[in-house]
Parts: sequence; structure tokens; C-alpha cells
Amino acid sequence: MAITNRKLKGSTLVESVISMTLVLLIAALVFSFFIKMNTGNKVDLKMQAFLLSNEVLAETCRNYDYFDEKLTINGLTVTKEVVELDSRINVYQIIIDITDKNNTKVYSFKTIITDTRSNNPEN
Repeated sequence: MAITNRKLKGSTLVESVISMTLVLLIAALVFSFFIKMNTGNKVDLKMQAFLLSNEVLAETCRNYDYFDEKLTINGLTVTKEVVELDSRINVYQIIIDITDKNNTKVYSFKTIITDTRSNNPEN
């Protein structure tokens, strides 16, 4: 009987574990990349809604537009609600809700402002 000293070609357990770890690491990176791409649009939409709400609030204060209104700007629906809290000193609560085209709330903002122009005797 002839004895052969042939070495079997294959991978060891350590090599297999390292290759599986590398494959899982690459899969996790690809998965996180796609998740970030998907949520990136939501972040952009929220940022756009935040800037839009600040714009609406600034225009409301600048023009003294203390009334409810509903606007559609850049595909977003802006609902502004004004509640008079104290008529003696002209204190208003302004609530701005922004929804997307699917009527999903993207951003909401509440603040309290005081109209000082009517308290000033010079005006």
C-alpha cells in the first residue's frame, strides 16, 4: 500500500470565520448606506419645513397677519392658526403645522408673541 503525503487544499476554520466577518461587514455597510439614503430625503423635507415655518412666522410678525390661513408652498401645506390669549395686552399663540402631499405631518411649531404696536401710544 502506497502512502501519499498529499496535502488537502481547503480553508481553515479561522480563514472561514474571517471571510464570513468581512462579508457581514460589507453587507452592514451597504445596508446602512441605503438606510441613510432613504432617511436623507426625510431630513431634507424636515429642514425645508423648518425654514418654511420660520418664514411664515417672520411674515406674520412683520405684516401683523394675526389670522388663520392655509397655504401650499413647494408641495407642502402650511396651516397657520392664531389664538388670541389676552386681548388687553395683545398676546397671541401662533401654531404652524406643515404637512406633505400625503397629508403626513412633517413639522409643527408653536410660539407666543406680543403685538406691541397697539400698546404704543405713538402709533
